[in-house]
Amino acid sequence: PAFQRFAVRTSKTLEDISVK
Repeated sequence: PAFQRFAVRTSKTLEDISVK
């Protein structure tokens, strides 16, 4: 659902920041 999608998006953002 929306929550899962939001969680995945947040995880992706955090990962991107970590890589940066």
